[in-house]
Amino acid sequence: MNVKTKLVEGKTVNIREIEESDAEFVAQLRTDATLNKHLSSIDGNIEKQREYIRNYHKKTNECYFVLESKQGERYGLGRMYNVTEESFVPGSWIIKKDAPLTAPIESIITLYEYAFFKLGLKRADIEVRKDNEKVIAFHKRFGAVYTGANELNVYMELTKEQYKITRNKYKKFVREI
Repeated sequence: MNVKTKLVEGKTVNIREIEESDAEFVAQLRTDATLNKHLSSIDGNIEKQREYIRNYHKKTNECYFVLESKQGERYGLGRMYNVTEESFVPGSWIIKKDAPLTAPIESIITLYEYAFFKLGLKRADIEVRKDNEKVIAFHKRFGAVYTGANELNVYMELTKEQYKITRNKYKKFVREI
C-alpha cells in the first residue's frame, strides 16, 4: 500500500512529505538533546540525513513528513510507518520549542484525518517510550487504550471509531480531508 502524499492540509498546520532540502532541519531538531529525549539519536551529519531521506522515498508503507504553517514555516517532523491494509503507527514526533502550542495536536489530528478517512485505515497502533508520560497522557485523552508494554515501550491502540468520538472534542482543530 502506497501511503505517500505530497501535502495534507490542516486548519493552520499542514503536513507535507519530507524532501532532501529538509536534511539540515532534521539534523537541527534530532540533535537537540531536549527535543530528542525519547527518539533514537543521530550524529547530525547532514549528508547522512539526505541519504536517509533518499532511501525513505523508496519505501511505500511509510510517510515521513514535515509539520509546517500555511506560510511554510517548519515546526517539526513526524512519521506514519508500518502501514498495513488495516493499521498504521504514528510516531517520531519532534516539534521545535517555539512552534505554536497547538501544532502538536493539530498535526496529529491532520494525520488521523488522512489515515482514517483518506486511506481508510481502521486503527492506529501507538508506541510510546515508557518514560514519556506526557505523550502517553496525550494519547489517553484521545481515547487510545493500553494494549501492552515491554521494558522500553507502552503500546496503545486508537480505533477509527474511537477517533470519530474524540474528534468532536477537538473540532476546532479538524479540517476534514
